[in-house]
Order: sequence, then structure tokens, then C-alpha cells
Amino acid sequence: MAVEVWFLQKMLKISRTEKKSNEEVFKEAKVHRTLMKKIRQRQLAFLWRTVLKKTWSGEFDDVKDR
Repeated sequence: MAVEVWFLQKMLKISRTEKKSNEEVFKEAKVHRTLMKKIRQRQLAFLWRTVLKKTWSGEFDDVKDR
């Protein structure tokens, strides 16, 4: 997120001494937060693949019903 804001500030020529919030920078640039969304999507995809791999390999077969 910080990298996104830094790039946008450079593109919009906003000084780092100006007191602008990240949301104000996003609104001025007319963009949405994308980096965090992509990170969450990749984390969920990784978790899903990991769980599927364990279920396919039978690692969860040893877990007893409670």
C-alpha cells in the first residue's frame, strides 16, 4: 500500500511534506486500492491449494471425528 501511494504521489507531483491521507491521494488519482486486493487473492489461492493438496494426499485421513 505504501508503495502504491508513493508512486501516485510522484505521478501527481504531490510533495511528501503535504499533509494528505492515503485516501485523498487515491481519490485525486481516481484509482482504487489494488495491491492489497491482489495480495489477499494470492494468499487465499495459496491456502486453497495447500488444503486441497493435503486432502488429496490423505493427510487429513488420520484426523479423528470429535
